[in-house]
Amino acid sequence: MKPFFPLGQILFPVLLSDGRNSRTEEVTFMVLPAHSRHDILLGRESQGDFSMICSAPHSAVGFPTETCIALIYASKEVLATDEARPAKASKPAPRTEAEKWVLNSACPEQTVILGPAMSDLTRAALKKLLHENMDVFAWTPADMVGVPRHIAEHRLNVSEKAKPVPGDGEKAKW
Repeated sequence: MKPFFPLGQILFPVLLSDGRNSRTEEVTFMVLPAHSRHDILLGRESQGDFSMICSAPHSAVGFPTETCIALIYASKEVLATDEARPAKASKPAPRTEAEKWVLNSACPEQTVILGPAMSDLTRAALKKLLHENMDVFAWTPADMVGVPRHIAEHRLNVSEKAKPVPGDGEKAKW
């Protein structure tokens, strides 16, 4: 497996809720290439921000809210602390291929690739988020109207001490 590296970081407010009790914290996410197998990973720092307790045998996390302790189960059902955990529901067959999704139907060439490991719930939420914010995408340099040059400007990072190398049939002119 070829290693991949984060493309950057992005800060988002994350709301965790058990249906009745919720809590929001700002979380910094690493942006990974589309071929990553992860939807979202909450690292130890984010779990600490939520004062989260994770239980692998119960497939659950618990965290304090202003009113009580909220529990969230991995089975996607949302429960309060005083309810019994339901039996696991059967899961649909996982996707095996990435989905090429047209973000803006007015411009069908503007597509986004959604990885196959993403859950249907996450996929729907991501599509909604992207569609609501499609005006922030720059597909061509012409789309970047009003971006100051000190923020986005192309330049070659070449040492000023470097001397040109003559090509075939040319003589050095220095």
